[in-house]
Amino acid sequence: MTATADLDKGLLDTGAIRLVAGRDPGTFVFPDVHAFVTEHLVHLYARPIRDGDEHFKWCPRWWEHIAAHSRLTALWQAWEALHDGTGTGPAHWWRDYADPTMAALTAPDGPFAHCGPARHQPPPALPVVERIDATRR
Repeated sequence: MTATADLDKGLLDTGAIRLVAGRDPGTFVFPDVHAFVTEHLVHLYARPIRDGDEHFKWCPRWWEHIAAHSRLTALWQAWEALHDGTGTGPAHWWRDYADPTMAALTAPDGPFAHCGPARHQPPPALPVVERIDATRR
């Protein structure tokens, strides 16, 4: 598995800069996805989280879930692109990005399904079989 720091660097070097074309990443409000989640997002979705909660799942070690890290990075990038408060950007962020992303992540069958405030269990990768190369017969 790729180290989180390497994953962050790769996503920042390729995704954030392309998403906010012409904008220097040094002007972002949050320098990375971790700052965005811990300083902003967790406050927007503040609620009590209990082990065994059947409706809203969250993992305090969210960055160790590849799917969550990827989705939350995309959510942060969208926020950086739309947060300036002009027009309907913030409303679009909630409707098109925040609510669907958080619904997918916190769903009972989402990546945090077996996690809770005091436990962390990333889901296993989907099963795959080795591809049979037709030219090697």
